[in-house]
Amino acid sequence: MLRTIVAALLFSLTACYANTVTMFFTALPKINENGTYNGFSTATVNGDPNQLLICDDYNDETIMPSSSNMIYDYSTLTGADPLQYAMFDKSTYEEAAVLVYVLAEIPNASADIVTDYQYALWNLMTPSARLDPSRIAQEQALQSNALAMVNNSAEAPFLTASVYAYIAIYTPTSAYAGNQEFVEYAVPEPNLGWAVGLFLLLLAAVGVKVRQNPQRFRL
Repeated sequence: MLRTIVAALLFSLTACYANTVTMFFTALPKINENGTYNGFSTATVNGDPNQLLICDDYNDETIMPSSSNMIYDYSTLTGADPLQYAMFDKSTYEEAAVLVYVLAEIPNASADIVTDYQYALWNLMTPSARLDPSRIAQEQALQSNALAMVNNSAEAPFLTASVYAYIAIYTPTSAYAGNQEFVEYAVPEPNLGWAVGLFLLLLAAVGVKVRQNPQRFRL
């Protein structure tokens, strides 16, 4: 319930953001496998603490915790001017939104599952980004299932109203170029009928060594 309230506040304040937000990362993602940090990091966004953001940008680098506030452009996946500042194309973000949504809804996801979703997301946005050689089948299946959902007209009402509408995309402004882009799913009240179906489909696709306290989210 608390997450839902925070989400509602975040989106009710969108008009005040003037297309930019201040961003301060407070913690690295908890999962470190294959030399990368995977899953959700925490950030304070325009003064709202403990926002869960996941990186969709494989090629750049972000220092965490932040040394100071950074300025990010704010885009949405829906509305009058979707993806105004985002780095990639709309069809890719729709598939990414499904991956982020399902990962956010998996309770107590294992390190391997989190890593599978993270690598599937990076490779989706940047095809040159490597998949985990030992789990390529699972990660490609996540991408295929997400794309099938996006293309399934029967799932369009749920995706549009309860997934795409709650996706926020944070792209670094030119002054902070070299930092990564991040995606947030702001968690509305669940629609369990649709949610369980999507959750089970993507979870069915999913069947490495931790270093503590590094200072750099290196991909």
